[in-house]
Amino acid sequence: MTSVGLPSFANDRLDEFIQKAKDFAFTHGLVRPIKDDVINKSVVTHNSFMLAPSPIPRHLFEKLKEAQLDFNKLMYLVSQDYDFICNVLKSVVKYDEFTRNLLKIYHKVHQKETKDRGTLDIIRCDYMLDSNEQKFKQIEINTIAVGMAAGAARMPLLHRYTLRLAGMYKEANQVPDNPSLEGIATSLVRAWEVYGQPNASVLLVTEPADLARINHRHIEFSIHEINPRIPFMKMSLGDIGMRADLTDDQQLRIDGCEIAVVYYRTGYKPEFYKTKVEWKGRLLAEQSCAIKCPSIGGHLAGTKTVQQAISEPGVIEKYIDDPEAVVRIRNTFCRLYSLNPGPKGDHAADLGIENPEMFVLKPNREGGGNNLFGKDIKEKLIELKGSPERATFILMERVEPVKINGYSVKPLEPVTLREMTYELGIYGATICNSNGIIHSLQIGHLLRTKPADENEASLSAGTAVNDSPFLVS
Repeated sequence: MTSVGLPSFANDRLDEFIQKAKDFAFTHGLVRPIKDDVINKSVVTHNSFMLAPSPIPRHLFEKLKEAQLDFNKLMYLVSQDYDFICNVLKSVVKYDEFTRNLLKIYHKVHQKETKDRGTLDIIRCDYMLDSNEQKFKQIEINTIAVGMAAGAARMPLLHRYTLRLAGMYKEANQVPDNPSLEGIATSLVRAWEVYGQPNASVLLVTEPADLARINHRHIEFSIHEINPRIPFMKMSLGDIGMRADLTDDQQLRIDGCEIAVVYYRTGYKPEFYKTKVEWKGRLLAEQSCAIKCPSIGGHLAGTKTVQQAISEPGVIEKYIDDPEAVVRIRNTFCRLYSLNPGPKGDHAADLGIENPEMFVLKPNREGGGNNLFGKDIKEKLIELKGSPERATFILMERVEPVKINGYSVKPLEPVTLREMTYELGIYGATICNSNGIIHSLQIGHLLRTKPADENEASLSAGTAVNDSPFLVS
């Protein structure tokens, strides 16, 4: 597959097209802060992006969108299954202090019988297009701090512009709209309405040094476009720990203001909890009746160990009684292997040691950048041989992705034609109350494209760039 538009871009007007695309990004909010500008917080550069959109088969794209509603339901029901999550993680928490601390909060919330007014799950299922089977295979489900929606929502505008620059006016219509930002904002507003107190605030929880602040502002401004009367707050876990308290009826109050929705854009890595104050803030929020996005159960449902357990025979059927939905879900799965102590785990470890190039070794926690590949898999599994600590990892089949050719445009870097691969994420949102699911939607997508020789598709780390699907028959 070749990135659409290359014959038109690969000429003496390439530099002109690149500069116009950069200026389009600047004038349409496709920007991010400069990391070193910690004082003024006013210097930005453009997001990294593909100059042309990447081809994706339309029928496969539509299948993933359809399956997202199934995943919405599945992950919500898993997040509510206290016994299942505790049982799956019991081998992990012996050696993973971070997951152990999260599970302690889960226990306390369960024992206190916190009276949630509802839950909000915003998740993203990530896939790669397998070059051998020509189908998308799921490589991850993200359940906390699901980001990048603001940039993703604006990429279709940029790519339709670059295609028109190249004279491809009709083809520009093959870049689909991306409602990801609007979908997240609308879901937060609906959760606020479910909470039912008009003076209560939506709280976005972020890092003290918020490098994603522009992305977060897009969400805040989108909420205000929908309902300008919704009070909006933004603070860190440490701020909550120092300034929040719970009322007798489990309201979360910060500086006297009641919080309706707690939207986590942080909290998924150990380094986000530098002191006991951050852990106190997380516990206060989780023990409150505020709607959490996600709840502590939703966060734990996104751990790799739980995702592997979901793939085991009969587990999906425990939660989903529609056979067609079960098939839609299972058809996306990569082969996942538990590394728990015992014969099955030993066999999986041997597979990884003997054929490390065929697998990815994933630690339990979320956050990206922690996976092991190639010889590092072999070395790690040999190091952990016979150790129960091996249970803090899972082994996943490695997808051989479809390759394309394209130009990636990064700040202050030369633009060259490179062989690339992409990763497609589908966003979903689910709002539930005591009566069950009351709102479930597929709310957009995220396409990230990286050089074919890179293992991780991370926008924040700079290995990947923003992209859009170009839907082909």
